[in-house]
Amino acid sequence: MESTGSSDVRQLESRVDVFCRADGTWEAVRHGFSWFAFFVPPIWAWVNGMGGLGVGLFALCLILGYPLTIACVMLFGDAGLALDILLSLGVAVWIGSQGNKWRRQLMSKRGFQTVARSVQAADGHGAIRAARATAPDQRRDSEQPAGDTCAPPGGSAPHLPAGSELGR
Repeated sequence: MESTGSSDVRQLESRVDVFCRADGTWEAVRHGFSWFAFFVPPIWAWVNGMGGLGVGLFALCLILGYPLTIACVMLFGDAGLALDILLSLGVAVWIGSQGNKWRRQLMSKRGFQTVARSVQAADGHGAIRAARATAPDQRRDSEQPAGDTCAPPGGSAPHLPAGSELGR
């Protein structure tokens, strides 16, 4: 059986949610595991605008990194080191599996509207292009005048309360 190129490309694609804010900012967040969050949780949180979570994850990494290791080794000997490694790995897997979910929750808190859910795309840019192409009342980049806002599917731009940070 001969394989087609399109099936190979489809395997590289992932599900991505696309968000847009009234100031014209577009963001894409993948579904599934975040390797960046798995390997360096505090830096991942800070890069994604979650400073408070970053501080908490930094503290958690410090606790798991040194004091917990010492305590486990003192209590359980060599088995304590294995226990510490398993605990640290379990926490890292949990953070990696929840990371993109936390980013999607942050989008709504920051005033983003969900424009498209579960877009199949190779990357965030491709998902944003696909969402812009299929969203009603959306003009393409070349047709969009400076200062134009993005409108969620179905109509007008979201209402901004007076004095909101989005209005600045």
